[in-house]
Amino acid sequence: MAGETAQAEALTRDLNTRYPLDTQIQNLWLPSIQAQTALNRKTPVVALHIMQAPIDTPSDLGQIAFADNISCLYKTYIAGEVQLAAEEQGPAATYFQRVLDHNA
Repeated sequence: MAGETAQAEALTRDLNTRYPLDTQIQNLWLPSIQAQTALNRKTPVVALHIMQAPIDTPSDLGQIAFADNISCLYKTYIAGEVQLAAEEQGPAATYFQRVLDHNA
């Protein structure tokens, strides 16, 4: 989000290499970082493709098996940003509402 796209891409490669079987890394953080990178590169179609995975899983709503972690709503927030970039205001509003509904 800070515009450090090259650093984000390097982080993505490193996380994918180091944690190929980590569910949280593979399903939450990597898609979020990759979608944000695509947005930084002004390629919302690529970001939409990355975010095709379901966003209604408990982990996408910050409910990880071993802890409630509200910061994990990042993927849901990025999904909203991706929809906005693709000029899909209705779906974007739905994702942002999910963040608001699960903020406590």
